[in-house]
Amino acid sequence: MKKQSGLWIDHREAVIVSLTPNGEEMTEISSSVEKHPGHDPSIAEKSGHHEDRKIKATDSQQREFTAHLDRYYDEVVAAVRDAQAILVFGPGEAKGEFKKRLDHAKIGDRVVAMETTDKMTHHQITAKVHEYFKKFPKGGPNPVPADRDRLRKGEVKMPRIPQRDKQFLSHSCLAICFADFLHGLSSEPRS
Repeated sequence: MKKQSGLWIDHREAVIVSLTPNGEEMTEISSSVEKHPGHDPSIAEKSGHHEDRKIKATDSQQREFTAHLDRYYDEVVAAVRDAQAILVFGPGEAKGEFKKRLDHAKIGDRVVAMETTDKMTHHQITAKVHEYFKKFPKGGPNPVPADRDRLRKGEVKMPRIPQRDKQFLSHSCLAICFADFLHGLSSEPRS
């Protein structure tokens, strides 16, 4: 069994669950980021309006925040560098930002899936990683973006689909779309 890692990540912390032949290992990495510059919850508490919490962040605050996140992402990248398959999940934008860091580190092709989830307990994170890699022991059901890039470059080839199968698939898709359309008509309230 190769090393497979799943991680829940946001701007404040990453929880990494690695599955190896020797068992399971959990690692927590904290970013120590207080808040994103440009948002002040104390202002919103006083006024009661969400929009009032937005304040203008200075360029230096934004650069400091970004540099801090870069160091945090680099630490997380180091923790998953030896994994052959990486599942990334969590709320917000941190997943995409982290994926860019993996691409920069030349290991972005190891990401087998990215999913949006809410806040999870450590037990839920561990269960999700085990469930995913049990369901997809080789990594994932679909080609990851790096495989799509390799397809575009011609490094790998898609299997050829015979013409009769293409016609069957297009007729099946048309039938499903038409059935969905009819179902939508029948479920609309009549006036």
